[in-house]
Amino acid sequence: MKKILISLLVVAGLGAALTWKSYSDAQRRLEIASAYRPERPDVSGRSASFKKAFLALEDTFLAQENTLTALAGLSRLYHVNGYFDEAILCYGGLLQVEPENAIWPHRLAAIYANFGQLELALPLLEKTVDLQPDYAPAWIRMGNALLKLNQVEAAEGAFQSALKFEENNPHALFGLARVGAAGGDWESVVGLLETSRRESQVDLGIDLLVTAYEKLGRERRAFSIRGEAKALSAHNELPDPWISELNDVCFDDYQLALAGGTAKYAGDVSTAIRRMRQAIKLAPKNGRHRIQLGSIYMESDRLKDALEQFNQSIRIDPTLPDAWTHSIAIHKQLGQATQAEALLESGLLHCPKAYHLLMEKGRLLQSRGLTEMSTKYFLSAAEERFDSAQPLVEAATNYFSMEQVSRGMEVLEQALSAEPDHPLALSTLALAAIGTKQESLALELLEKIETQPRVPAEDLRQLRVKFEETFAERGGSAQGRELGIRNEE
Repeated sequence: MKKILISLLVVAGLGAALTWKSYSDAQRRLEIASAYRPERPDVSGRSASFKKAFLALEDTFLAQENTLTALAGLSRLYHVNGYFDEAILCYGGLLQVEPENAIWPHRLAAIYANFGQLELALPLLEKTVDLQPDYAPAWIRMGNALLKLNQVEAAEGAFQSALKFEENNPHALFGLARVGAAGGDWESVVGLLETSRRESQVDLGIDLLVTAYEKLGRERRAFSIRGEAKALSAHNELPDPWISELNDVCFDDYQLALAGGTAKYAGDVSTAIRRMRQAIKLAPKNGRHRIQLGSIYMESDRLKDALEQFNQSIRIDPTLPDAWTHSIAIHKQLGQATQAEALLESGLLHCPKAYHLLMEKGRLLQSRGLTEMSTKYFLSAAEERFDSAQPLVEAATNYFSMEQVSRGMEVLEQALSAEPDHPLALSTLALAAIGTKQESLALELLEKIETQPRVPAEDLRQLRVKFEETFAERGGSAQGRELGIRNEE
């Protein structure tokens, strides 16, 4: 964005000069459109596929007799492909030629906001909502900019305006929640974000919701969703049709893949598929793009299409484990166990350290009663994902079945080092402590489980009963007797 300020000066200068020309309105519009055409940008550093597609479309726009249509097309092309100085110049002309079109100030504002030029973005967003007051994304962008500039009251008004046109919009609710947090109104934060989670498919602001629960002393509730915040997708961009439709002329396969992920996260499957097809057309030998498209098909129950993409990915690059993992899952879903097992063996040959493939192999051997061999695979999986408790829990289950209780408990302790709040590791270790009559350890674990909402209530009740039955015969500790009283309550 080195030349943006220069571009702004050019825009201002040309606008002033052309205003004084005594052409008819139609002539003036064409003159402005012609004057604001940028020079061709330097694309020498881009990929061959990018240059071919970009330059071909640019030539198409430049050849158009209607200079206004050409300028609009060029603005889209330059904007989405990262040529922002050229896009700014185009928008400068379009703002003069079509001052009543809200799309132009909105898109120009998006460029400035992305580069932190909020003082330049705000007047353009104000113009956008003046021209089209029912376009909620513009209000939300305005609110976000105002909030970053610490204009909290004005930001609140912008988010409220967005909700007038899109009730329960999660991004507007999240904006209001941030306004509430800025003022220390944590009850408001909870109410807004709980409404957002209830009324939409977008889990936005989970980290802020955890903080709000903690501020209000609702530790148990905060604890229950903290794991969700860790696992959520990163795709939480504001859905904005006027911006996202720019991707129709995007020739950067990586950006298109990001756009596909964002669309999928927002529940727009058809757009997600379209973006991934664009990305694959530009980079047909990118196996990861095919895995991403296959995953979208898989979640849409288009299993044949999904398998085609995963198979293509395997042919392109057999060292990408997700293609093997998803293909195995589809064959299992279709009841094709032989094909699934053959893929598992081939996958492990190419990806011997792939976590999901190691887990799959461990479970297959476990189902066949080959417990010792199964355990080796679970432990190998744990080495590949040191922050995951699940493979260690599976290994511990195997040790218990082989009557190696102390070893099983040791592995469960390792599982809790990886994930201190893992519900199955906690409850399994508590049961083992009760079974080996380690009262203090069992009591310590039960107290942890009581604060763990992810442990089913019935499982907790059965653990309490087992604790009482086991230690009542020995009189039990005062704490143990208190646990029994809480159980009766």
